[in-house]
Amino acid sequence: MSDQLLADLEILAGELKAAGVIRFDYESGLTNIGLVFGQVTAPAPVLEQNKPEEKVIQILSPGMGYVRFAYPEEAQLFCSVGDRVALEQTVAILSDGVVYQPIKSPVEGIIKDVFVSDGQRAGFGDPLFSVIARCD
Repeated sequence: MSDQLLADLEILAGELKAAGVIRFDYESGLTNIGLVFGQVTAPAPVLEQNKPEEKVIQILSPGMGYVRFAYPEEAQLFCSVGDRVALEQTVAILSDGVVYQPIKSPVEGIIKDVFVSDGQRAGFGDPLFSVIARCD
C-alpha cells in the first residue's frame, strides 16, 4: 500500500469518525475495507435483550464475510430455528473466501431467530441469530 493511499485512508477515517459514523464497510471486486470506530472488547460481540419471561441473546457477526450454515455446503446444517445449542457450539461459519471463522453460541439455549440467509454477506456487528438463553 502506498504512503499516499495510507495517508488518504487515515484522513477519510478521521472525517468519518468526526462525523459520528461508527461503522463503514466498502466492497468492490477483490477490495474489502471495514472500519469500526469505538472500543471492541470481544471477538464476537453479543447484545442482550431482556424480557420478563425469557432472556434473549443476539449473536452478532465477529467480522466481515459470508455466513455459511454448513461446511462444506453439502453437509448437515449447524443449527436451525428451534434447535437446542450448547455453550460454545458452532452455529455458523463466517468466510471471507480464504479464512473460515466459526461463530459460536455464547450461551446454552434454543435458536429463536435466524436473521441472515446462507451465503449472505455480513458486516461487523450485524445480527445473525437470537438465542433464548437457558435460565436455571
